[in-house]
Amino acid sequence: MNTTLIGQIDKILFEDEGFFIAVLKTGEKVSGTYFESEVKDIKGSAITLTGMWEEHKKYGKTFKFTSIKVNQNQLFFFLNKIIKGFTKKLSSELIEHFGAEELVKILDDDIERLLEFNGIKEKRLKKIQD
Repeated sequence: MNTTLIGQIDKILFEDEGFFIAVLKTGEKVSGTYFESEVKDIKGSAITLTGMWEEHKKYGKTFKFTSIKVNQNQLFFFLNKIIKGFTKKLSSELIEHFGAEELVKILDDDIERLLEFNGIKEKRLKKIQD
């Protein structure tokens, strides 16, 4: 029977060609394959997994997922690919710092708040606003 698990990837224990084993911030271990980007790019991301618990001989109780949805992926893609001035690192740090929904509000209504964030100065803000 499939179960849904929602969490945030804290540490990647093992990764090989898209297959990975990671620990969520809650301490649960998860394993499965991910091909949409490099696995390291989803570290810190909020994810929704579908799968089942199993016993892994090396890692113990592990949630083996058959499907993975990276909840902030669209926003990350939008920031990274559509808006000038956002690197992958900055995009994911901003999403982590403000949270996806809050970040969308900031971009829509209150872009000056981005200056609260360490990596953003006036010059970059101007580039983003344009």
